[in-house]
Amino acid sequence: ACPTATLSEKSLIEIGQPEHSHITTCAYCGVGCQFKAEMRGEEIVRMVPWKDAKANRGHSCVKGRFAYGYATHPDRILKPMVRDMITDPWRETTWDEAVSRIASEFRRIQGKHGRGSVGGITSSRCTNEDVYLVQKLIRQGFGVNNVDTCARVCHSPTGYGLKQTFGESAGTQDFDSVEYCDVIMIIGANPTDGHPVFASRMKKRIREGARLIVVDPRRTDSVRSPHIAADHHLALQPGTNVAVLTAMAHVIVTEKLVNESFVRHRCDWTEYKEWADFVTLEKNSPEAVQKYTGVDAKHVREAARLYATGGNAAIYYGLGVTEHSQ
Repeated sequence: ACPTATLSEKSLIEIGQPEHSHITTCAYCGVGCQFKAEMRGEEIVRMVPWKDAKANRGHSCVKGRFAYGYATHPDRILKPMVRDMITDPWRETTWDEAVSRIASEFRRIQGKHGRGSVGGITSSRCTNEDVYLVQKLIRQGFGVNNVDTCARVCHSPTGYGLKQTFGESAGTQDFDSVEYCDVIMIIGANPTDGHPVFASRMKKRIREGARLIVVDPRRTDSVRSPHIAADHHLALQPGTNVAVLTAMAHVIVTEKLVNESFVRHRCDWTEYKEWADFVTLEKNSPEAVQKYTGVDAKHVREAARLYATGGNAAIYYGLGVTEHSQ
């Protein structure tokens, strides 16, 4: 930010000062950053990160900040288009005809092939409001439960685990909680590329002293980049995540690093004991699973000790779900 406004967007010169603005949500990734779309008439002058946004708190990546040209690109279709056959050219139509055409075709398909012959799928880049409206349309309008989202393809295993463990399939913390992390463990995620705004907040916390463990076959920018470096990079063989995590649990339990009062307060103690008896088996030790995971047992033990004793520990995995433990 330049205090004298010497550094400013070229669009301010080309288009002029904005006259009004609208709050909108960025569609690049799943973080959900919000911006003020500053406009002059119907033309976007610039996108400014909204300081009151819960996800980004006024931060932005380069894509959300400057890659908004698609909104006014000449190739963008601005009116409804229909065609009778896939070989026919598209033709412009009115919204009334388009909506009526879609509704009648869905009714025809359901009448011919049964109610369950239609469904809907949403993008993981849609807002919660968009996804809610789609599922409402499918369930109440079409009368079926054939609705899904592409996020399930990646997150159905994690969602199931979270539901069974915490009673809710969503992440247990918000992005602000990274400010209170002492140890961060990234599993199979690449936040610097996939969720850059969250990554910038995470790197800020690491520069303040938080420790980092990366569990990933890839050497991502989270392992080492300007001003940050992971304490441990467990470069496991693809598909051996569970073995590595079980080996870490083996170390934590056998070396009595478990916060027992924390577990008793939040878990079923009998079920915890069953789990603890399993992970302490010799076949789950870092030395035993090393031949499958490809990770040196010494590094697994060091990472496990850091995670268990380093303070407030957080797990960041998959598409950006963050889980916290004590």
